[in-house]
Amino acid sequence: MPRYAVLSFVFCLAASAAQASLFDDSVVLEMQIAFDFDAICMNPVENDCEDVPGVISYMSADGESRDVSVNIGTRGRWNPKTAGCQLPSLFVYFDEQTATGTLFEGESMLPLTTHCRHHNRAYGDMVQIEYLAHRIFTMLTDVSLRTRLLSVTYKDTHSSGTRKRYAFFVEHFDRLGERTGTKWHDTERVDLDKVRPREMERLSLYQYMIGNLDWSAIQPHNVAMFEDAHGFLTPVPYDFDYSGIVSTPYASPPSELPVYSVRQRFYRGLCWPEFDWDALFDEFLAIEDDVFAELASLSKVNFKERRRVRYFLKDFFRTIRTGKNRQSKIIDRCRVLPGLAGSPVAGDSGEQSQADEGPAAEEPAAPLNSQ
Repeated sequence: MPRYAVLSFVFCLAASAAQASLFDDSVVLEMQIAFDFDAICMNPVENDCEDVPGVISYMSADGESRDVSVNIGTRGRWNPKTAGCQLPSLFVYFDEQTATGTLFEGESMLPLTTHCRHHNRAYGDMVQIEYLAHRIFTMLTDVSLRTRLLSVTYKDTHSSGTRKRYAFFVEHFDRLGERTGTKWHDTERVDLDKVRPREMERLSLYQYMIGNLDWSAIQPHNVAMFEDAHGFLTPVPYDFDYSGIVSTPYASPPSELPVYSVRQRFYRGLCWPEFDWDALFDEFLAIEDDVFAELASLSKVNFKERRRVRYFLKDFFRTIRTGKNRQSKIIDRCRVLPGLAGSPVAGDSGEQSQADEGPAAEEPAAPLNSQ
C-alpha cells in the first residue's frame, strides 16, 4: 500500500476516534458515580442548594480506567408525587480538564435520569422503558435528543455503601443544535405561523403512541423548540415518566380529559388544512420493526413488563394501520385550528391549563439544560 494511503488511513482512524462521543454508541455503558448521598439537596426550589462534588469512573475502549470530576445537583423539580424518590433525576456538571480525552470531552452538563427508589426493582425497568421512548423518537427524526443507557454503580462516599441500577444520560440542547444546525428557542408561547404542520403532528402522534398527556408544544411543557436558519421551529419532546408506555406508579392523566389511566390513549394534535395524514402514518409504520427490535434488546427488563410494553405498542400500530381506527381515534380527535394561525387553539387558552399541560402542569419541570 502506498505510504500516502497508509497515512490517510491512519489519519481517518484518528479523526474518527477524536469525534467519538458518549452518544455515538448504544452499548450499555458500565460506570461508577461516587458522591455523598446525604449532601444531595432534594428540594432545590425551596432550599438554597449547592452542587455536590463527585467522580465518574469508567473503563475506556482501550481498557484503561478513566476518572472525571463532576458536580451533581437535582434537576430543579419538586413534585409531591415524586417526592418519595430516594435518588431523583440529576444534573451532572463536568470538569473540562478531567473530561478531556474521555467520552465526556466537550460536555459541560448532562441530565441523568435515575431509578428514583432504591428498593423497588421495577423502577429500573421503568428507566429502561423511558430510554426506549427516547430511542423511538430518534428513529423518526434527527432533530431529537440522543440518549445513552448506563449501568451505574452509585458509591456513597459518606458511608461507602454501593448500589447498582440502570440510568441514562440525555443529550444537552446545545449539542442537538450543533448537530442539526438549529438552536434552542426559549419561549412561553409558540407562534403557529413558525412551525411546520408535519413536524407538529409527528410530535402529536408520537405522544399518542407512547400514551403521554404531560406535554404541550404551544405553551412548551416537556417540549423544547429548536429554530432553524429559516426561522421555523421544530418541537423536541423529553420527560416521559407520566406516559403510559413507562407507567410509573405516580402517573395519572389530567382530570379534565375523558381518560381514566395513562395507559388510555387520547389524541391531542391539531387539525391542519389539507394535511397528509397517510404520509404521517406511513412514517410511523416504517419504523415498526425497529421499534420492536429495540424493545427486544432490553433483555434485562422483566419479561412481563416487556410483554406489557409490546402489547401497548402493538395496539398503536394496529390503530394506525386501519383506516377506520385512524379516522375515529386520531383524525376526528384533532383540535380545531383557528383561521388565524397565531391565535389560541380551541381548548388552549391564553392561560396555561392543566388540561393542556398534563398532570405536572402546576409544578413544571426545569428544562433539561436550564442550568
